[in-house]
Amino acid sequence: MSKLTTHIAAIGVACAMMLAGVSCGNSQDQKYQQLGNAATQLDSVLNTNGVLAMVAVDSVNVAISADIALTDSVIHVDRIGNDLMEYFVAHVIKAAPADVVNNLVKSLEPESQLSVSLKDIYDGNKTFVFTADDLRRLYKAKGLDFNTPAVKQQLFALLADLLPMEVPYNDATVEVGISSGFLCYELTFPNDKMLAKSGQGLITRLYLQPLITRLASLGSLQATVIDVMNSLNIDGIAVTMLAKDSDKKIHQAFPWRTL
Repeated sequence: MSKLTTHIAAIGVACAMMLAGVSCGNSQDQKYQQLGNAATQLDSVLNTNGVLAMVAVDSVNVAISADIALTDSVIHVDRIGNDLMEYFVAHVIKAAPADVVNNLVKSLEPESQLSVSLKDIYDGNKTFVFTADDLRRLYKAKGLDFNTPAVKQQLFALLADLLPMEVPYNDATVEVGISSGFLCYELTFPNDKMLAKSGQGLITRLYLQPLITRLASLGSLQATVIDVMNSLNIDGIAVTMLAKDSDKKIHQAFPWRTL
């Protein structure tokens, strides 16, 4: 090869490398712009659903991060499991405009992630990570695709403190479950002294207003939490009071419209 030919070839290689660098730079800029647009849309969707979040692009990991501060005393993030979190995310994105979900999924392809970090007032922290495939799967998921018993068990654990046990007795044990389509708090007392001459009015007097106050303390999340429970066929909150070694039992149900 002549010196001239070698020189021309070297110039060609240099130009190709420069063009490749420009192309990579443009590609990276486009990726960050795509992530930025998706983050802005996700922030709007979350806030619409009462989730106060700070959504931003994580330039180090080329990802989207959503930091969510939960300010209500009822919620402990360490009680939120993967099944409940996936169900909640599916509920939120299914309610979002399809183009927003599509943009979010595309922005994360092929290897970026959405990192959702939850923090409560007890300094509890928990992070959940979702890929594009995860979000696509959750968006398309039907009821049978979820582990519904696990979702409900984790929901019971999350809302265990919703019933204000300081009203009126601390010597009762409490179990949370489903009774006739209601989220039911079953209080078992050591004896039936409390219940002997009481009826449903006792539960209404002791717990209706405190429950309304507790639900209201969820703030902007209240409507979404109730929507999620409705989707699980939970129609409200019930309280059952009973005593050991006694047939006496009082039960009162409060549909969501009364709360």
